[in-house]
Amino acid sequence: MSKRVQIDLETGYQIVDLYYSTYRLNDIGQKLGFKYWKIIDYLKSVGVQLDHNFNRKLLPAEAAADFLSYVDKSLHSEGCWTWTGSLNKDGYGLYRRFYHDGAKQLYSHRISYLIHRGSIPESLQVLHSCDNPPCVNTEHLRLGTIQDNIKDRTDRGRGRNGSKKGTKT
Repeated sequence: MSKRVQIDLETGYQIVDLYYSTYRLNDIGQKLGFKYWKIIDYLKSVGVQLDHNFNRKLLPAEAAADFLSYVDKSLHSEGCWTWTGSLNKDGYGLYRRFYHDGAKQLYSHRISYLIHRGSIPESLQVLHSCDNPPCVNTEHLRLGTIQDNIKDRTDRGRGRNGSKKGTKT
């Protein structure tokens, strides 16, 4: 159990409010004059579940609704939900969110996993079972290690020595 960090009530409300407004932990510390670790200790001491993957909490409901507006769930031959927003050069979806300190691009399949299934441990990746990079259907997503991802790539004949990257749509 975390020990209680000594922060006055008004400042505590500010910390929690800024955190739930998607401020990064470092920025909260700088704004209020506290070290990063003290912000983390305080948030833990009042029961806030931190998501260290994005240095902020899980997506708020309004961001989830915005994210889902870019998802086409119409029938796809493989049952994929297609990301209709930006794609990177490899065909993976990119979701762009605007924060107080600028825009951040995040992989759409990771965001879909966060929305539908919960947090992603730092040591794990979100892997596709369908080989369709723009797919965000959580039935087609699973957690795995870098080694699992490399094995999938090799087993499916993708990558440097395999066939062209898949982009089923």
